[in-house]
Amino acid sequence: MVVAGGIALAVLIATLIIRHRSFKSHDDDEEDSVLGAMDPNVFASSDHLFLSNSTPMMVSDTMKFGKRISPLQEGFEDTPFHNESDRGYRLLQSNELRLSRSSCPVAGGLAGSLDGEKVMVRRLDYRDRSDLVHVFVQRVGILSLIKHENVVELIGASKLSGISICAVFEHMEHGTLSSLLYNSTVVLSWQEQIQMCLDISMGLQYLHSLQASGYPKEQFEQNIYPLTSQLVLVSDQISDTTTSSLDCEHYKCKINIVACLDDIESAQPILMFGRFQLPWIAPEVASLMENLEVHPTATIFSLGIIFGEIVSRQRPYQALLDTIGPVQTDVTILDMYVGNIPNVAPHIWSIDVPNSFQQLVSKCLNYDPKLRPSIDQIIADLQAIIAARL
Repeated sequence: MVVAGGIALAVLIATLIIRHRSFKSHDDDEEDSVLGAMDPNVFASSDHLFLSNSTPMMVSDTMKFGKRISPLQEGFEDTPFHNESDRGYRLLQSNELRLSRSSCPVAGGLAGSLDGEKVMVRRLDYRDRSDLVHVFVQRVGILSLIKHENVVELIGASKLSGISICAVFEHMEHGTLSSLLYNSTVVLSWQEQIQMCLDISMGLQYLHSLQASGYPKEQFEQNIYPLTSQLVLVSDQISDTTTSSLDCEHYKCKINIVACLDDIESAQPILMFGRFQLPWIAPEVASLMENLEVHPTATIFSLGIIFGEIVSRQRPYQALLDTIGPVQTDVTILDMYVGNIPNVAPHIWSIDVPNSFQQLVSKCLNYDPKLRPSIDQIIADLQAIIAARL
Protein backbone atom coordinates (compact mmCIF):
# COMPACT_ATOMS: atom_id res chain seq x y z
CA MET A 1 0.00 0.00 0.00
CA VAL A 2 2.85 2.37 0.88
CA VAL A 3 4.57 1.63 -2.43
CA ALA A 4 1.34 2.13 -4.35
CA GLY A 5 0.68 5.39 -2.52
CA GLY A 6 4.20 6.61 -3.29
CA ILE A 7 3.77 5.83 -6.96
CA ALA A 8 0.44 7.66 -7.06
CA LEU A 9 1.97 10.70 -5.34
CA ALA A 10 4.89 10.72 -7.78
CA VAL A 11 2.50 10.61 -10.72
CA LEU A 12 0.47 13.50 -9.24
CA ILE A 13 3.59 15.65 -8.71
CA ALA A 14 4.83 14.92 -12.22
CA THR A 15 1.45 15.92 -13.62
CA LEU A 16 1.48 19.23 -11.73
CA ILE A 17 5.00 20.02 -12.97
CA ILE A 18 4.03 19.30 -16.57
CA ARG A 19 0.92 21.49 -16.27
CA HIS A 20 2.94 24.31 -14.72
CA ARG A 21 5.43 24.22 -17.58
CA SER A 22 2.61 24.05 -20.09
CA PHE A 23 0.92 27.14 -18.65
CA LYS A 24 4.22 29.02 -18.52
CA SER A 25 4.95 28.15 -22.13
CA HIS A 26 1.45 29.28 -23.08
CA ASP A 27 1.96 32.66 -21.38
CA ASP A 28 5.28 33.19 -23.15
CA ASP A 29 3.82 32.41 -26.55
CA GLU A 30 0.51 34.19 -26.14
CA GLU A 31 1.54 37.32 -28.00
CA ASP A 32 2.51 35.31 -31.07
CA SER A 33 -0.62 33.19 -31.14
CA VAL A 34 -3.39 33.68 -33.68
CA LEU A 35 -5.76 33.88 -30.73
CA GLY A 36 -3.42 35.75 -28.40
CA ALA A 37 -5.01 39.17 -28.80
CA MET A 38 -8.58 37.93 -28.61
CA ASP A 39 -11.17 38.84 -26.04
CA PRO A 40 -12.46 35.47 -24.69
CA ASN A 41 -16.02 36.62 -25.26
CA VAL A 42 -15.49 37.47 -28.91
CA PHE A 43 -16.33 33.92 -29.95
CA ALA A 44 -19.49 33.69 -27.85
CA SER A 45 -22.37 32.97 -30.21
CA SER A 46 -25.74 31.32 -30.19
CA ASP A 47 -24.67 29.59 -33.39
CA HIS A 48 -23.06 26.28 -32.46
CA LEU A 49 -20.78 26.45 -35.47
CA PHE A 50 -18.67 29.21 -33.95
CA LEU A 51 -16.06 28.71 -31.28
CA SER A 52 -16.83 29.71 -27.70
CA ASN A 53 -14.23 30.42 -25.04
CA SER A 54 -14.99 27.07 -23.41
CA THR A 55 -14.15 25.02 -26.50
CA PRO A 56 -10.93 23.00 -26.05
CA MET A 57 -8.17 23.54 -28.59
CA MET A 58 -7.36 19.97 -29.55
CA VAL A 59 -6.17 18.09 -32.59
CA SER A 60 -8.94 16.15 -34.30
CA ASP A 61 -8.57 12.89 -36.20
CA THR A 62 -11.54 13.75 -38.40
CA MET A 63 -9.76 16.16 -40.75
CA LYS A 64 -8.44 13.85 -43.45
CA PHE A 65 -9.67 15.53 -46.63
CA GLY A 66 -6.31 16.65 -48.02
CA LYS A 67 -2.74 15.57 -47.55
CA ARG A 68 -0.40 17.76 -45.58
CA ILE A 69 0.76 20.92 -47.35
CA SER A 70 2.43 22.67 -44.44
CA PRO A 71 1.35 22.81 -40.80
CA LEU A 72 -0.60 25.98 -40.05
CA GLN A 73 0.21 25.76 -36.38
CA GLU A 74 2.79 23.74 -34.52
CA GLY A 75 1.57 20.20 -34.02
CA PHE A 76 -1.04 20.21 -36.80
CA GLU A 77 -0.08 17.58 -39.34
CA ASP A 78 -3.23 17.58 -41.45
CA THR A 79 -5.16 20.29 -43.23
CA PRO A 80 -8.60 19.93 -44.81
CA PHE A 81 -7.75 22.38 -47.58
CA HIS A 82 -6.87 21.23 -51.05
CA ASN A 83 -3.45 20.53 -52.50
CA GLU A 84 -1.53 23.31 -54.21
CA SER A 85 -2.40 21.98 -57.67
CA ASP A 86 -6.16 22.24 -57.19
CA ARG A 87 -6.41 25.15 -54.76
CA GLY A 88 -7.33 28.58 -56.13
CA TYR A 89 -6.79 30.52 -52.90
CA ARG A 90 -3.97 31.40 -50.54
CA LEU A 91 -3.31 29.04 -47.64
CA LEU A 92 -2.38 31.25 -44.70
CA GLN A 93 0.20 30.45 -42.05
CA SER A 94 -0.65 30.99 -38.40
CA ASN A 95 1.77 33.91 -38.04
CA GLU A 96 0.17 35.74 -40.97
CA LEU A 97 -3.37 36.04 -39.59
CA ARG A 98 -4.32 37.75 -36.34
CA LEU A 99 -7.83 38.08 -34.97
CA SER A 100 -8.81 41.26 -33.15
CA ARG A 101 -11.42 42.72 -30.83
CA SER A 102 -12.70 45.07 -33.54
CA SER A 103 -16.22 44.62 -34.84
CA CYS A 104 -16.68 42.86 -38.16
CA PRO A 105 -18.86 44.34 -40.93
CA VAL A 106 -20.35 40.89 -41.56
CA ALA A 107 -22.84 39.54 -39.01
CA GLY A 108 -21.35 36.55 -37.19
CA GLY A 109 -17.90 37.24 -38.60
CA LEU A 110 -14.63 38.20 -36.94
CA ALA A 111 -12.27 41.05 -37.65
CA GLY A 112 -8.60 40.39 -38.22
CA SER A 113 -5.44 41.60 -39.87
CA LEU A 114 -3.29 40.09 -42.60
CA ASP A 115 -0.03 41.59 -43.85
CA GLY A 116 -0.87 44.73 -41.88
CA GLU A 117 -4.27 45.15 -43.56
CA LYS A 118 -7.71 44.62 -42.02
CA VAL A 119 -9.65 41.55 -43.15
CA MET A 120 -12.99 39.86 -42.45
CA VAL A 121 -12.91 36.30 -41.13
CA ARG A 122 -15.64 33.67 -41.37
CA ARG A 123 -14.82 30.95 -38.84
CA LEU A 124 -16.15 27.40 -38.64
CA ASP A 125 -15.97 25.41 -35.42
CA TYR A 126 -16.81 21.90 -36.52
CA ARG A 127 -15.87 19.89 -33.41
CA ASP A 128 -16.59 16.29 -34.43
CA ARG A 129 -18.59 17.18 -37.58
CA SER A 130 -16.22 16.35 -40.41
CA ASP A 131 -19.12 16.65 -42.87
CA LEU A 132 -19.31 20.38 -42.11
CA VAL A 133 -15.61 20.74 -42.87
CA HIS A 134 -16.11 19.11 -46.25
CA VAL A 135 -18.94 21.50 -47.20
CA PHE A 136 -17.05 24.55 -45.91
CA VAL A 137 -13.86 23.68 -47.81
CA GLN A 138 -15.84 22.92 -50.96
CA ARG A 139 -17.55 26.31 -50.83
CA VAL A 140 -14.27 28.10 -50.15
CA GLY A 141 -12.89 26.53 -53.31
CA ILE A 142 -15.89 27.69 -55.32
CA LEU A 143 -15.80 31.23 -53.91
CA SER A 144 -12.10 31.52 -54.74
CA LEU A 145 -13.06 31.45 -58.43
CA ILE A 146 -15.18 34.62 -58.10
CA LYS A 147 -13.13 37.64 -59.11
CA HIS A 148 -14.85 40.95 -59.79
CA GLU A 149 -14.38 44.49 -58.52
CA ASN A 150 -18.00 44.63 -57.35
CA VAL A 151 -18.00 41.32 -55.47
CA VAL A 152 -16.28 40.85 -52.10
CA GLU A 153 -13.05 38.92 -52.66
CA LEU A 154 -11.90 35.78 -50.89
CA ILE A 155 -8.25 36.20 -49.94
CA GLY A 156 -7.42 32.84 -48.42
CA ALA A 157 -8.11 30.23 -45.76
CA SER A 158 -6.44 28.97 -42.61
CA LYS A 159 -6.61 26.25 -40.00
CA LEU A 160 -6.83 27.97 -36.62
CA SER A 161 -6.89 24.89 -34.40
CA GLY A 162 -7.64 21.21 -34.42
CA ILE A 163 -11.35 21.96 -34.52
CA SER A 164 -11.48 25.35 -36.21
CA ILE A 165 -10.90 26.58 -39.75
CA CYS A 166 -11.67 29.89 -41.41
CA ALA A 167 -11.97 31.78 -44.67
CA VAL A 168 -10.51 35.28 -45.00
CA PHE A 169 -12.09 38.06 -47.07
CA GLU A 170 -11.18 41.63 -47.93
CA HIS A 171 -12.26 44.22 -45.38
CA MET A 172 -15.24 46.48 -46.14
CA GLU A 173 -14.83 49.41 -43.80
CA HIS A 174 -18.29 50.95 -44.12
CA GLY A 175 -20.21 47.76 -43.42
CA THR A 176 -23.56 47.04 -45.03
CA LEU A 177 -25.21 49.32 -47.54
CA SER A 178 -28.32 49.52 -45.35
CA SER A 179 -26.33 50.81 -42.36
CA LEU A 180 -24.79 53.50 -44.55
CA LEU A 181 -28.06 54.54 -46.19
CA TYR A 182 -29.97 54.86 -42.93
CA ASN A 183 -27.25 56.84 -41.19
CA SER A 184 -28.53 60.41 -41.26
CA THR A 185 -25.02 61.80 -40.76
CA VAL A 186 -23.87 60.37 -44.10
CA VAL A 187 -24.44 62.73 -47.02
CA LEU A 188 -24.73 61.15 -50.47
CA SER A 189 -24.84 63.14 -53.68
CA TRP A 190 -26.94 62.05 -56.64
CA GLN A 191 -23.74 61.07 -58.44
CA GLU A 192 -22.72 58.82 -55.56
CA GLN A 193 -26.17 57.24 -55.36
CA ILE A 194 -26.37 56.43 -59.06
CA GLN A 195 -22.82 55.05 -59.01
CA MET A 196 -23.81 52.74 -56.14
CA CYS A 197 -26.67 51.45 -58.29
CA LEU A 198 -24.23 50.84 -61.14
CA ASP A 199 -21.72 49.08 -58.86
CA ILE A 200 -24.31 46.60 -57.60
CA SER A 201 -25.68 46.03 -61.10
CA MET A 202 -22.24 45.21 -62.47
CA GLY A 203 -21.60 42.79 -59.62
CA LEU A 204 -24.95 41.11 -60.28
CA GLN A 205 -24.23 40.98 -64.01
CA TYR A 206 -21.04 39.07 -63.23
CA LEU A 207 -22.85 36.62 -60.93
CA HIS A 208 -25.53 36.08 -63.58
CA SER A 209 -22.78 35.23 -66.07
CA LEU A 210 -21.38 32.66 -63.64
CA GLN A 211 -24.78 31.02 -63.30
CA ALA A 212 -25.12 30.90 -67.07
CA SER A 213 -21.72 29.20 -67.33
CA GLY A 214 -22.60 26.45 -64.85
CA TYR A 215 -21.63 27.91 -61.46
CA PRO A 216 -23.46 25.97 -58.69
CA LYS A 217 -26.96 27.43 -58.60
CA GLU A 218 -27.64 26.61 -54.96
CA GLN A 219 -24.90 28.98 -53.81
CA PHE A 220 -27.09 31.91 -54.86
CA GLU A 221 -30.50 30.50 -53.98
CA GLN A 222 -29.70 29.66 -50.38
CA ASN A 223 -27.25 32.35 -49.41
CA ILE A 224 -27.48 35.55 -51.45
CA TYR A 225 -31.16 35.52 -52.30
CA PRO A 226 -33.03 37.60 -51.66
CA LEU A 227 -30.41 40.18 -52.57
CA THR A 228 -30.97 42.97 -50.05
CA SER A 229 -29.13 46.08 -48.92
CA GLN A 230 -27.87 43.93 -46.04
CA LEU A 231 -26.06 41.73 -48.56
CA VAL A 232 -24.23 44.63 -50.16
CA LEU A 233 -21.08 45.88 -48.43
CA VAL A 234 -19.42 49.26 -48.85
CA SER A 235 -15.77 50.29 -48.87
CA ASP A 236 -13.90 53.45 -49.75
CA GLN A 237 -13.46 54.02 -53.46
CA ILE A 238 -9.87 53.81 -54.66
CA SER A 239 -9.49 56.59 -57.19
CA ASP A 240 -8.84 55.34 -60.69
CA THR A 241 -9.57 57.79 -63.48
CA THR A 242 -9.32 55.04 -66.09
CA THR A 243 -12.29 53.07 -64.72
CA SER A 244 -14.34 55.53 -62.69
CA SER A 245 -17.62 56.69 -64.22
CA LEU A 246 -17.75 59.73 -61.96
CA ASP A 247 -14.99 61.91 -60.57
CA CYS A 248 -16.68 62.53 -57.21
CA GLU A 249 -17.54 59.01 -56.04
CA HIS A 250 -16.40 58.15 -52.52
CA TYR A 251 -17.82 54.66 -52.01
CA LYS A 252 -17.53 51.26 -53.65
CA CYS A 253 -20.39 48.75 -53.37
CA LYS A 254 -19.74 45.01 -53.51
CA ILE A 255 -22.06 42.01 -53.26
CA ASN A 256 -21.34 40.01 -50.12
CA ILE A 257 -20.43 36.41 -50.97
CA VAL A 258 -19.28 35.76 -47.39
CA ALA A 259 -22.93 34.80 -46.84
CA CYS A 260 -22.33 31.69 -48.96
CA LEU A 261 -20.51 30.23 -45.94
CA ASP A 262 -23.50 30.80 -43.64
CA ASP A 263 -26.01 28.13 -42.69
CA ILE A 264 -24.08 25.29 -44.28
CA GLU A 265 -26.37 22.82 -42.51
CA SER A 266 -29.61 24.46 -43.58
CA ALA A 267 -32.09 22.96 -45.99
CA GLN A 268 -33.90 24.74 -48.82
CA PRO A 269 -34.99 28.21 -47.63
CA ILE A 270 -38.63 28.84 -46.84
CA LEU A 271 -40.57 32.06 -46.49
CA MET A 272 -41.11 33.32 -42.94
CA PHE A 273 -43.09 36.38 -41.86
CA GLY A 274 -41.59 39.01 -39.59
CA ARG A 275 -38.03 38.92 -40.89
CA PHE A 276 -38.81 41.81 -43.24
CA GLN A 277 -37.16 40.14 -46.23
CA LEU A 278 -40.34 39.90 -48.27
CA PRO A 279 -39.99 43.35 -49.93
CA TRP A 280 -36.88 42.09 -51.77
CA ILE A 281 -38.44 38.76 -52.81
CA ALA A 282 -40.04 38.72 -56.25
CA PRO A 283 -43.81 38.01 -56.30
CA GLU A 284 -43.42 34.81 -58.33
CA VAL A 285 -40.96 33.49 -55.73
CA ALA A 286 -42.90 34.63 -52.65
CA SER A 287 -46.12 33.03 -53.87
CA LEU A 288 -44.46 29.59 -53.65
CA MET A 289 -44.01 30.03 -49.86
CA GLU A 290 -41.50 27.16 -49.76
CA ASN A 291 -38.94 25.47 -52.02
CA LEU A 292 -38.03 28.89 -53.33
CA GLU A 293 -36.89 28.47 -56.93
CA VAL A 294 -34.90 31.51 -58.01
CA HIS A 295 -34.49 32.71 -61.58
CA PRO A 296 -32.17 35.61 -62.57
CA THR A 297 -35.26 37.74 -63.25
CA ALA A 298 -36.12 37.46 -59.55
CA THR A 299 -32.87 39.19 -58.63
CA ILE A 300 -33.82 42.03 -60.99
CA PHE A 301 -36.83 42.65 -58.74
CA SER A 302 -34.53 42.72 -55.70
CA LEU A 303 -32.27 45.15 -57.52
CA GLY A 304 -35.18 47.53 -58.13
CA ILE A 305 -35.96 47.59 -54.41
CA ILE A 306 -32.31 48.34 -53.58
CA PHE A 307 -32.26 51.17 -56.15
CA GLY A 308 -35.25 52.68 -54.38
CA GLU A 309 -33.50 52.42 -51.01
CA ILE A 310 -30.36 54.11 -52.31
CA VAL A 311 -32.12 57.11 -53.80
CA SER A 312 -34.98 57.56 -51.30
CA ARG A 313 -32.76 56.75 -48.26
CA GLN A 314 -35.74 54.88 -46.79
CA ARG A 315 -36.62 51.24 -46.24
CA PRO A 316 -39.15 49.79 -48.67
CA TYR A 317 -42.74 50.25 -47.49
CA GLN A 318 -41.46 52.47 -44.67
CA ALA A 319 -44.92 53.94 -43.98
CA LEU A 320 -46.44 50.47 -43.55
CA LEU A 321 -43.54 49.35 -41.40
CA ASP A 322 -43.94 52.31 -39.07
CA THR A 323 -47.70 51.84 -38.84
CA ILE A 324 -48.31 48.10 -38.55
CA GLY A 325 -44.89 46.56 -37.84
CA PRO A 326 -42.77 44.00 -39.73
CA VAL A 327 -45.03 40.94 -39.44
CA GLN A 328 -48.21 42.61 -40.66
CA THR A 329 -46.23 44.48 -43.33
CA ASP A 330 -45.02 41.14 -44.71
CA VAL A 331 -48.59 39.84 -44.74
CA THR A 332 -49.78 42.97 -46.55
CA ILE A 333 -47.01 42.71 -49.15
CA LEU A 334 -47.90 39.08 -49.86
CA ASP A 335 -51.55 40.06 -50.24
CA MET A 336 -50.44 42.61 -52.85
CA TYR A 337 -48.35 40.00 -54.63
CA VAL A 338 -51.24 37.55 -54.99
CA GLY A 339 -53.71 40.27 -55.99
CA ASN A 340 -55.86 40.39 -52.86
CA ILE A 341 -55.34 44.13 -52.36
CA PRO A 342 -54.18 47.02 -54.61
CA ASN A 343 -50.45 47.51 -55.05
CA VAL A 344 -48.64 50.17 -53.06
CA ALA A 345 -45.34 51.62 -54.29
CA PRO A 346 -42.45 50.56 -52.03
CA HIS A 347 -40.81 53.99 -52.18
CA ILE A 348 -41.83 57.63 -52.45
CA TRP A 349 -39.67 59.70 -54.80
CA SER A 350 -38.60 63.27 -54.21
CA ILE A 351 -39.25 65.75 -57.00
CA ASP A 352 -35.58 65.92 -58.04
CA VAL A 353 -35.31 62.22 -58.97
CA PRO A 354 -35.16 61.98 -62.79
CA ASN A 355 -38.14 60.35 -64.51
CA SER A 356 -35.77 58.06 -66.37
CA PHE A 357 -34.58 56.57 -63.09
CA GLN A 358 -38.11 56.22 -61.71
CA GLN A 359 -39.16 54.41 -64.89
CA LEU A 360 -36.18 52.06 -64.67
CA VAL A 361 -37.11 51.08 -61.11
CA SER A 362 -40.75 50.55 -62.13
CA LYS A 363 -39.64 48.17 -64.89
CA CYS A 364 -37.49 46.20 -62.44
CA LEU A 365 -40.47 45.86 -60.08
CA ASN A 366 -42.90 44.59 -62.70
CA TYR A 367 -44.90 41.69 -61.27
CA ASP A 368 -44.51 39.87 -64.60
CA PRO A 369 -40.90 38.59 -64.65
CA LYS A 370 -40.92 38.44 -68.46
CA LEU A 371 -41.39 42.21 -68.63
CA ARG A 372 -38.45 43.08 -66.39
CA PRO A 373 -35.32 44.42 -68.11
CA SER A 374 -32.20 42.29 -68.39
CA ILE A 375 -29.20 43.17 -66.26
CA ASP A 376 -27.39 44.34 -69.41
CA GLN A 377 -30.23 46.73 -70.21
CA ILE A 378 -30.25 48.05 -66.64
CA ILE A 379 -26.54 48.85 -66.82
CA ALA A 380 -26.99 50.58 -70.18
CA ASP A 381 -29.87 52.67 -68.77
CA LEU A 382 -27.87 53.65 -65.68
CA GLN A 383 -24.92 54.70 -67.81
CA ALA A 384 -27.26 56.80 -69.95
CA ILE A 385 -28.68 58.46 -66.81
CA ILE A 386 -25.16 59.20 -65.60
CA ALA A 387 -24.16 60.67 -68.96
CA ALA A 388 -27.27 62.87 -69.03
CA ARG A 389 -26.38 64.46 -65.67
CA LEU A 390 -22.68 65.10 -66.32
